[in-house]
Formats: sequence, C-alpha cells, structure tokens
Amino acid sequence: KVMEVTRVDISKFRLKIFTMGGNGVGESYLILFMDESKVVYSILIDSLVTTIDGKDVILPMKFIEHYEIKKLDCIIWTHPHDDHSMGLDTIIGKYYGKQTKGFLPKFVYGNQNDVISITDVCQRVRKKMTSQFRKNQLIAIDCAENEPRFLIRKVFEDRFTQVQKEMTVCFLTPIGYPFDQKIANDAKYSQSMLNSLSLSLVLNFDGYCFYFGGDCPGAKIKQSCTSEIAKSKWTTIPHHGSSSSKQLRNILNKEIHCATCTTFLSQPLPEDEVLKLYKIPETIHLDVTQKTKEDEFTYGVIEYDYDFATMPNAKLTIHRYGNAYKY
Repeated sequence: KVMEVTRVDISKFRLKIFTMGGNGVGESYLILFMDESKVVYSILIDSLVTTIDGKDVILPMKFIEHYEIKKLDCIIWTHPHDDHSMGLDTIIGKYYGKQTKGFLPKFVYGNQNDVISITDVCQRVRKKMTSQFRKNQLIAIDCAENEPRFLIRKVFEDRFTQVQKEMTVCFLTPIGYPFDQKIANDAKYSQSMLNSLSLSLVLNFDGYCFYFGGDCPGAKIKQSCTSEIAKSKWTTIPHHGSSSSKQLRNILNKEIHCATCTTFLSQPLPEDEVLKLYKIPETIHLDVTQKTKEDEFTYGVIEYDYDFATMPNAKLTIHRYGNAYKY
C-alpha cells in the first residue's frame, strides 16, 4: 500500500501528546502532529467525561476544539470499560470523516455473541463505530502471540528539502487465544476479564517510539511483541498503575525518557510501589493525573510537547494542568 504523504516544514514540526484523567477516574490520549500551530494528523485514544463548573464535559473534545480540528484522522477504542469510553460516541458523531480510521478490539460485538457483556455506555460506542465508519476504515484488532500488526503508516515530507519522516503504528494486543476457544465452547468471561481485550500499541516516529498500553494486563503484555515495546522511550503505565503493570517495566528499555499514568482512585490506583519502579532511574520524567480525591480540580492533564526539528535528540517540554503532578 502506498503511504500517505503530508508536506510540512520539518524545522517547525512538533508532536503533542495529551494524557487526560478525570476526577479520580477516566483515561484518554490525544496525539497531534503539528506543522507549527496547524494540526496535520490527529489520533484519539479513548474518551472520558468529567464535571467542570457543574456541567458534564467530554474532556478530549475541549482540546479538539482548541486546536480547531475538523475531523480526526484516527480514533482508537482500547476496550469496553466506561472509564475509557464515556463521550466517545459523541466524538465519533462530530469528528468522524470519510478518511477517519477506526480501531477497536475484536470480540466486542455489542450483542449476544460477546464473550463478555458490556455496559450501555459501551454499547453506544460500539453501535456508533459500526454505523458511522466505512467498512474498510474500521478494523477489529486480533493479534497472535508475539505478532505486531502494522496498520497505520504515514510520511511527513519537508516541503523545502524533500526529507521524509515516517510514522507507523503497530498493534500488539488483544491476543485472540483463548477468546476463540471460549467462543467455540459457548463460554462467557466475567467482567473482570475485559482488560484482557484491551488494545495496546506502539507509535514510532522516525525511530522515537511511544507505547500506549490501555488496560492491558501484565500476562498479555508478556505475550505480545516485546521487541517492539522495548524500543519505546515514552510509555503509559497500563491499568492506572496497578501491580499488573510491573511486567511492562521489565520489558521497557531501562533508559526510557517518560512515563505517564492516569488514576483510578477508588481502587486506589496507581500503587506507589509501581510508580517507584517506573521512576528508576531518577532521570525519568514520571507524571500522574491526580494525587488524592481531595485535589482541587475535576481533571488532570499532562501535555508532552516534542520539538522534532532537532532529531534524533527531540526536545521535550512538559506542561501540567488541573490536578496533574510530577512524581
């Protein structure tokens, strides 16, 4: 397949990643490739709703509107849990375009064929994806063990020098077995197993890699293509920093630059021992969306602003909003 080419000024090229958490619960990521102040490619992973000034707000939409994005290029739904799904159906309705690509885990059908039943919130998201996306633009992900599936490729070409920078996204989970076996035996999983359906992926921009783990449990992370994960210099801490995410730290390069974590404070997550593990060595930038339930705001956002004009040594600036803090 011929890769899409977008002409940009590489000297003014940047990548912004927003880690978003709500009031103790919720997770979403917005990834923006920018030619100076103009967004030239956008990826949304999951969505959340929080309350601001007494009104329910779809938090990713605030940033989509701020950057004047008319249509999202890619929408990824990691798995059918409400804290990753609220408001996503509304976003799809407003920001889907004919060229928008959609990705969701296989085995989530929104009907009696589901190996795990899903909530009304997730039913709406599944129905919206099925009805809105063109068939060839919506892909249900299923991977084999140790199989990376490269499903997004894009080239950014300097309009003056014709130098090209390539971006790829490879999906690593969910790993179908033993879901196929369960379906064959007409068996059902419990709600606690929904995380095993979670998409995880690596975004690679010109050799600089970012890992997004969703709520992927440690056992599935170990089964996925760990050689791709090990390339990452920036990572999410999966499942809000539960003990299951320790497996990932053993796979990642010891010299990662950044780790980012959303909260699920009712559990309570993240676990402090997990955060300490991701803070070795001390030079790692580790940021979390919220510290305690008593924090002032109803959201926490971390903005990672990469200046890729200085590749291979990308310059990074980090901004924190609301309850977000540096660990």
